[in-house]
Amino acid sequence: RGTLSMKDVITDLNAESETLPLTPPREDWLGHKGMVHAAVYIRDKLITESILSQALATSLKKAGESFSLVLVGHSLGAGTAAILAILLRQSHPDLQCFAYSPPGGLLSMPAVQYTKSFITSVVLGKDVVPRIGLHQMESLRADLINAIKRSK
Repeated sequence: RGTLSMKDVITDLNAESETLPLTPPREDWLGHKGMVHAAVYIRDKLITESILSQALATSLKKAGESFSLVLVGHSLGAGTAAILAILLRQSHPDLQCFAYSPPGGLLSMPAVQYTKSFITSVVLGKDVVPRIGLHQMESLRADLINAIKRSK
């Protein structure tokens, strides 16, 4: 759905990283903090409400075969989908993720290396968001905070 609200803008600009909550822990697997929180929320909701297990059971019952889980997202949703894919990968090893224009600086390099076999990122044209690195995001955030402070 992209960036639609001020909360989404803050999530975009919250360029802090956080360790991905995996078992066993991987301290060098970091993700964009705001999107890690969003992915954890979705994962927990999927588990507590049995959404995935019900959907996959229904597909097996109706079609007579099981289907693999595919996650898709655009912009902020792409970043969240990518992190969610990492979180769900252990329980869904055939999972695939298609991330359209995910934000740059989303994952640490060790996490990126792990995802190469199951996450496909698509970036079209000259879209700047996927090309922004973590350093540029931090600079932009600092500049915006300073501008807001000066405007008071």
